[in-house]
Amino acid sequence: MSSVILTLAGGLLLFTATTQVQDLMAVLGKMGLSSNVVYMVVASFRSINELSDKMGQILEAQSSRGIETEGNLFVRLKAILPMLITLLLSSMVSAEEKAIALEARCFNCHCKRTSLRVNNTSRADVVTMIGIAFVTAALIAVKFIFIK
Repeated sequence: MSSVILTLAGGLLLFTATTQVQDLMAVLGKMGLSSNVVYMVVASFRSINELSDKMGQILEAQSSRGIETEGNLFVRLKAILPMLITLLLSSMVSAEEKAIALEARCFNCHCKRTSLRVNNTSRADVVTMIGIAFVTAALIAVKFIFIK
């Protein structure tokens, strides 16, 4: 079970490290997904980085104020609770700001969207995707058939 989690986490890490968000948005939109679904996927990737950055800033601010963030489990839990509350409140403010910005840019407009980036899917891309899907299916089959 832990190998599955590590594989999924490693794949997600590799995907987020090598894929630009704008490219992902363009490809998902080109595949025919609605703009709401595309935004949810992209926002989830962005929010991970934003929350990590905010937590680092809050941790630095709290430690510069003299709050003890090192020590035994009880000391760390006592220090982390105010940080999590601060992180939650700042993320709610950020979400509200994003909602206002989306409304100002007519996000719910039912019109054809355009993109500055044009991704043309070549034959090599399709062959690669089919190959990866085949290898993945084969590995899953091998795991369930031969490894018990």
